[in-house]
Amino acid sequence: MRGTRGAVAALWALFASVAIVSGWVVVQMVGNAVTPASMPVLTSTEVSQRLATSSPTDEPTPPPLASPSTKQNKHDGTKPKPSTSSSVRPSPTPTTGTTSSPRPVAVVRTLASKGGSVVAACLSGQVTLRSWSPAVGYRVGDVDAGPDRELEIQFVSRTAEVKMQVRCVSGVPSARTEYDSESGDDD
Repeated sequence: MRGTRGAVAALWALFASVAIVSGWVVVQMVGNAVTPASMPVLTSTEVSQRLATSSPTDEPTPPPLASPSTKQNKHDGTKPKPSTSSSVRPSPTPTTGTTSSPRPVAVVRTLASKGGSVVAACLSGQVTLRSWSPAVGYRVGDVDAGPDRELEIQFVSRTAEVKMQVRCVSGVPSARTEYDSESGDDD
């Protein structure tokens, strides 16, 4: 019985080793297919230089397949002279004569109060309420969803009223909240 256990343990160790080595080989093959070893590794200085001279519309420059000094010209058999230019292509120039400026992006924030919360967005100095949700025990009263320089929403319960005034402060939604415990629904 002891010999059988030892054989099973040895067989298990053999299969585990084969599985580990096979997995490692597969990972190496997949890794090389995704990022081939022929891709050059850039220093931080080279990365900075390429980023400084490229534009967002530039396509990545593929790595050279062979050194220019070892490649021969097909037509006359001579070796080409090494290039003195950088491998980064110049930025393309617009062909239409008009350039489009990037669209402004809205800054969106969730603002909370005792009466509920709102999702507000600021864009070009104007605030817009995108959505709102009353807290448990509250309902939504009056809502001014905008866009405008300042908006107001009321959350009302049986015993209180919460007013949120929302506006943009330095391009970011901000709220001032007033809580009135003497107001509320008189249902």
